[in-house]
Amino acid sequence: MQDRPTVQELLAQVERFLQEEAAPRLEGSLRFHALVAANALRIVQRELQLAEGQIQAQWQALDALLGPEPMPPGEQARREALQRRVAEVCRRIREGDADQEGPFRRRLLSYLELLTRHKLEVNDPGWLERPRA
Repeated sequence: MQDRPTVQELLAQVERFLQEEAAPRLEGSLRFHALVAANALRIVQRELQLAEGQIQAQWQALDALLGPEPMPPGEQARREALQRRVAEVCRRIREGDADQEGPFRRRLLSYLELLTRHKLEVNDPGWLERPRA
């Protein structure tokens, strides 16, 4: 583990440099690519910041969908277990478990809504606050 600057601080400073110093001095495709790079760094920052809470929430939703299972310790083990559980959800969808109205389908829709919200929180959090028609 590093002291200061933290990973978040480093990302924030590189993003600030690209957004506020480099991009305004560039033109055309170089400016566009600097702004895209700055946005990519913001996405990485949000993903790092939100990852643990999102993993916890997804695990709980999968518990409701597939049945409870203890979450393994360690980040890598949790990610692998989540992938395995998502693969199980996909298998059940392919087998038709979500075709008919029922508890699995209702819980699946709730889980998919949660995943969509999590993806938007990372990739485009402003979308969640925009007014809808």
